[in-house]
Amino acid sequence: TMTASSSSIDTTTATLSGQITDGGDEIVTIRGFNYGTTSSYGTNTTETGSYSSDAGFMLKFGSSGSSNGQFNQPRDVAVDSNGNIYVADRNNHRIQKFDSSGAYVTSWGSYGTGNTNFNYPRGIAVYETTPGTGFVYVADSDNHKIKKFGLNGTYITNWGGYGTGNGKSSYPQDVEVDSSGNVYA
Repeated sequence: TMTASSSSIDTTTATLSGQITDGGDEIVTIRGFNYGTTSSYGTNTTETGSYSSDAGFMLKFGSSGSSNGQFNQPRDVAVDSNGNIYVADRNNHRIQKFDSSGAYVTSWGSYGTGNTNFNYPRGIAVYETTPGTGFVYVADSDNHKIKKFGLNGTYITNWGGYGTGNGKSSYPQDVEVDSSGNVYA
């Protein structure tokens, strides 16, 4: 279960990650459950919110747009052990990172095909080797790749490319990492 808070996410009792389950125009709403989170967003929503099925409202932040802390059709979220929130901001072609209180920390990426660019990032997952040390994996859908970054956005590697053979992908929608660090797209 999760501890309720109006200013931060308590990750001592739950590991959070999420996915957006339905379409809309602007901003993500994160809902917490015992086995992670599912998320949805609706038309003309202007704040991001985190909820727990056990604890009620937890946190809200953000607005629609393209400036830091704003979103344009976010598609997935992940949370690390320190409560940092990572958002795949699809139509802004970037990843945004927020602290556990929802304050903007950093972002990386822009539209394009290069290693540090995105073309509609849709899925995101965090894997930590130790608390505060690890990787962010992004399903870069229209570039047909999975990209790996450090927790602060430092590019590490990517794999995939359009195709149906081993190691190839076609518009990957999500990425997950198991407790051993195996990556699934």
